[in-house]
Amino acid sequence: MVSEPSQRLAILVGAGLHMAQQFSAINAVLSYTPVIFKEANVGDPTTATVVTGVVNCLATLVAAPLSDRLGRRAILLIGTAMMGGAYCVLAVSQSCTDVENWACGGDWTGYAAICSVFLFISGFAGGLGSIPWLMVNELFITEYRGIANSVCCSVNWLASIILLLTYDSVNVSQKMESLCQKIYSLRNHLVNCPICFF
Repeated sequence: MVSEPSQRLAILVGAGLHMAQQFSAINAVLSYTPVIFKEANVGDPTTATVVTGVVNCLATLVAAPLSDRLGRRAILLIGTAMMGGAYCVLAVSQSCTDVENWACGGDWTGYAAICSVFLFISGFAGGLGSIPWLMVNELFITEYRGIANSVCCSVNWLASIILLLTYDSVNVSQKMESLCQKIYSLRNHLVNCPICFF
């Protein structure tokens, strides 16, 4: 597989998409949804987490037929842009709940946090959630699909482990005082956005 130039490029694209999928921090968002909602002063984080799962299912059902109509790249770009916007809204809403440094808090921050998580989940479900798995099967000839799926799945799990083991240190850095520093701490996703455009 590595000896053929077209398959080398395909493995780089497939592994890159799977790495981008995990470095978008979807597992961290799903794992820490109750904490995110609690910090945003949402009444019942458990209910919000259940609704997040429902939003994930609905977004997947809506996005599945759209990927054939609009194309894989368009869905990936739209989903990634939705995720980037959601991260920014979440950073602003969490900054405004910090009463010591910001005077912009209020009920709107809880609603903004909920909407940003829902927007993030919706963008992920259609884009980075499904497209990498589809692309691996479409990029490789039948002879190499099994090996390619194994390699890309291994990259996916490795990236997931790296993200979950390092999330707490990134989460601590997100509690900095400045809004600009909070948005800067989201650099993993902001790096993935331009990569997915190509």
